[in-house]
Amino acid sequence: MTNPTQPMAGFKTADNTPNAAKTLSSLRNTDYTNESAICDLADNSIDAGASVIHFILSGSKRVESIQIVDDGCGMDENTLIEAVRLGSETEKNHNYDLGLYGMGLVTGSLSFGECLTVTSYTGGNVASVTQDLDHIRKTNKFEVTLPTLDEAFNKAFIERIQTKTDVKADSGTIVEVSKIDRWRWGTINGSVKSLKETLGQVFRVFLSSGKCEMFVNGEPVVAIDPIHDFDPQLIAETKIPVGDEYVEVKLFELSNQGEQGNKSLKFNIPNQGFYLLRNNREISRAQTLGIFSKHNSLNLFRAEFSYPGSLDDVLSSGFTKQKISVEGNQSFFDKLHQFCQPYLKQIRGKTEKRQRDNRDKKENFTDAEKHITRKSHLLNTAKAVKEKRRRTQSSPPKKPNENKATGSPRVNITKKKRIHDINSLDVKFKTKELDKVGPLYTCEMEGMVTVIYWNIDHPFYQQMIIPNENNPNILNPICYLIYSLAQAELISGMESDSEEIIEGIRAVFSRNLKVLMN
Repeated sequence: MTNPTQPMAGFKTADNTPNAAKTLSSLRNTDYTNESAICDLADNSIDAGASVIHFILSGSKRVESIQIVDDGCGMDENTLIEAVRLGSETEKNHNYDLGLYGMGLVTGSLSFGECLTVTSYTGGNVASVTQDLDHIRKTNKFEVTLPTLDEAFNKAFIERIQTKTDVKADSGTIVEVSKIDRWRWGTINGSVKSLKETLGQVFRVFLSSGKCEMFVNGEPVVAIDPIHDFDPQLIAETKIPVGDEYVEVKLFELSNQGEQGNKSLKFNIPNQGFYLLRNNREISRAQTLGIFSKHNSLNLFRAEFSYPGSLDDVLSSGFTKQKISVEGNQSFFDKLHQFCQPYLKQIRGKTEKRQRDNRDKKENFTDAEKHITRKSHLLNTAKAVKEKRRRTQSSPPKKPNENKATGSPRVNITKKKRIHDINSLDVKFKTKELDKVGPLYTCEMEGMVTVIYWNIDHPFYQQMIIPNENNPNILNPICYLIYSLAQAELISGMESDSEEIIEGIRAVFSRNLKVLMN
């Protein structure tokens, strides 16, 4: 056996070129979404200095092909071939350019279509290259095809660029993705709407600054800012040094629009958090970065996290440019965490105070209470057990009815239907502050009325009861569930010495629910 520590007498090499067909097929299954793939293709246009970019979606009913037309610097044939190579070596400035590893043009297009054609002109010369997955499957080679272009084609192509961009541009490119088989947005009209929204938010800095214009099937793309469009208050900002560069962090609190206003504007859990900007281009939205846990009390929290592309290795940017990791750099993570925590606590405290101030006039359980009272004659309840015991104690004992099949006593806690005064309720829901670590509810009998106390500090109450206080389809079934659990506890406690066990079960149930809701 060869000792790897000993010098070798010599060595030889063997070709180890990846299997072309399998490699490209596997790259179709990266973590691209349709949104991120299209944005990756748009990055190339912006890096080429385009001032106008058109996205043209074509097809009969569904999207069958997409063209991206720009008036950027264009490419000659050699540059074009390099551009469609995996890991292309086209020159990049990581402090400004949006491209990263020279993979986006190929992998982005492959994620939703099997054929990529790039046609470009510069200096009056037109060149075109096509990468077709069907061709690569047949040859099993990393090959592209270059059609022979005649003068008529060249003239028509240049006119198309100039017509679309509304300028007499002397350069431009059309990227076309066809054989589309992985498009999730459905109809063309729906795709146009969704793509406009995505481009508007991802490239908002470029659009709002006038650096470029974008159109989807002729409709202009408008900048959408998930923070500054909502009258935010800048509560803190800092620059955290990382080597020779720095990350700029700004923390905002959105203007409170009231419960219904916040709901309609989607000031909610999915949208709270950090919005990541790499070279002024959004790469990810509403992230926690491990700094906080999402919670309804932070629905007004937004943050901008801006960094240059030169920090890609430090922040572990993937080649699809959809996420980063700050926890791998402990020093940076600690600084970010230390900076953010006081302000997160401040926002959370203000929200919880508003909820407490408004709580008395908000949560109304009357509908659930009345419904339970109307149905109580059909239910096994602690009240019924008390009534039965009272009747038993005040009259001679009777032989219990027997089940004919088993001979065992038949349980019939409530037999006669009672008529209720609508103002006399069998159950009452109230609220208490029992702290976040307390149980979700407690229950007791006050006379013949079951009283259930909600813990207003419990995450379940804050995330499910408060937001749904005007939605009986959600609120009432939850009340029925808690009422049923409470009755089971009360009856069991009356019939055995199990009060401590019951309280233990309730505590475990509430604690696990708190962990899951957080």
